[in-house]
Amino acid sequence: MKYFTKSVYAVILSFVLLMMLSSCEQDKQNMTTLTFTEISHSERVFLFDNENMPSFSMEFQIKIPEDSIAFPKLYHSMVLSYFGEEYQADKSIVENLQISTQEFTKEYRNNEEDLKGEIDDIGASYNWELQISNEIIFQDENFVSFKNETYYFSGGAHGNTIRNYFIFDLATKNILTSSDVFMAEVCNNIIELQQVSISKTDINSEVLYTDGFKCDHNFYLIKEGFVFHYDQYEIASYADGPIDIFLSFKEVEPYLNPKFAKRIISPK
Repeated sequence: MKYFTKSVYAVILSFVLLMMLSSCEQDKQNMTTLTFTEISHSERVFLFDNENMPSFSMEFQIKIPEDSIAFPKLYHSMVLSYFGEEYQADKSIVENLQISTQEFTKEYRNNEEDLKGEIDDIGASYNWELQISNEIIFQDENFVSFKNETYYFSGGAHGNTIRNYFIFDLATKNILTSSDVFMAEVCNNIIELQQVSISKTDINSEVLYTDGFKCDHNFYLIKEGFVFHYDQYEIASYADGPIDIFLSFKEVEPYLNPKFAKRIISPK
């Protein structure tokens, strides 16, 4: 019985300590203003290390919470979404950027073996470009919307830009999924709203790829509602450019997850 009592006390004490630590973290977050700092890295490498040859220009820029201690989950989410599986947590952001640069440089250098006999004929298509950045789109006391953007040109007619958007919940300390925001089985309703919205623009809806519309990812929160983003080729041709479709809170309110709706829509 004594052993059982001690075990119960130990469990209770551990729980209390855990709650105290969690409370301290929340209090620190509440007392700290969320601001962001930017870290940049750039490099240019030439084929065969010859400055008269085509080159590969790389530019990296990442914004992260200035106080990573007060906002550890947001920091972690932004860093992981930026670097992906290649992120090395035991290294600094600058070191990770340098490692990324080395990996892309290695890929570019792989061309040299095939080009050794064609040095005089190497064209401008080997002037590669890479730009990877992120940006804070929206921020209030509850949520942070941010974007990761990658532009990559490695020859061909043109480069490609990919944008990925995220909504971070400062209360739950997680990146929101579509099920956190919308009720189940309302995807078709959300898509229909998008199609109605885009029909009111100058974009010719007859040339859109209707099977490319989505409701479950790559959307973000702003003050007035949501924006659903489509990169080139997703629902239209490259010439049409990236497409952003805005839906107001009023339009999507019937389809919102009730818990989420309570946090963003003021009582009537």
